[in-house]
Amino acid sequence: MKKVGIHIICNFTSIWLVTALLTGVKIRGGFLSYFLLATLLAVVNLGIKPILKFLTVPINLLTLGIFNLILDCLLLYALKFIVPGFYITEGKFVGIETSFFIIPSWNLNTTATVIIATIIFGLMTTLIEWLLKS
Repeated sequence: MKKVGIHIICNFTSIWLVTALLTGVKIRGGFLSYFLLATLLAVVNLGIKPILKFLTVPINLLTLGIFNLILDCLLLYALKFIVPGFYITEGKFVGIETSFFIIPSWNLNTTATVIIATIIFGLMTTLIEWLLKS
């Protein structure tokens, strides 16, 4: 039960960050929509994703693990149809600028928005889970 709670907190924070960085990922409905999406993502990541990963082991071996990204993108895009108020459309990556590096802004189509959102979501979820465990 504690593991599910940690996943929901990590997903909630990561979803907030993705919606802040990508204009094509929108959540309408406030806190309830964020919480519903975070909960469903936790259920998908803890329940459905391991089964799908097991079933796609041959494809993962052939693609050296890149198919995991495709699987994550498909699962995130599927949640678009389940969660009311969660939209993924064409958008723009707002970019990041710090004193160390600059990532410029980009205009993205829907497919690129899903891929970038999945990458940001995965990185942030991993980082937050690591911070909470230590």
